[in-house]
Amino acid sequence: KKKFILHFFLPRYKNPARWTASFGVTIKPSKMKRGLRRIIVHEKYKHPSHDYDISLAELSSPVPYTNAVHRVCLPDASYEFQPGDVMFVTGFGALKNDGEHRKRNSSKS
Repeated sequence: KKKFILHFFLPRYKNPARWTASFGVTIKPSKMKRGLRRIIVHEKYKHPSHDYDISLAELSSPVPYTNAVHRVCLPDASYEFQPGDVMFVTGFGALKNDGEHRKRNSSKS
C-alpha cells in the first residue's frame, strides 16, 4: 500500500481539498479514489516560468494494489533510450519548452 503520488501541477491549485486522485486500469469509471491530505510543492518552483513544476501529494489513505490497480512501470534509471524508440507521455501542459499550455489532457508519442 502506498500513500504518496508524484505529479506535475501549478501551485495555484495547491489546496488539497480541491483534488481527488483516481486509480485503476480505467479512470472512467475509476476503480478507486482517494482525497489528498496535503500537497508538497518543489522547493525550487518558480513562477511565472513554472520551472520545477512538480509536487508530491500525500493521499488521505493508502492505495492497495489489486488486479485493477497497478504500480506505474518505469524503466530502470540506467536505461538508455535509442533514437526511434516509441514512448508515450500523457497529461496537461506544453508539448515543448516554452510551448502553448494545453487546457485538456493530451498525449504525445
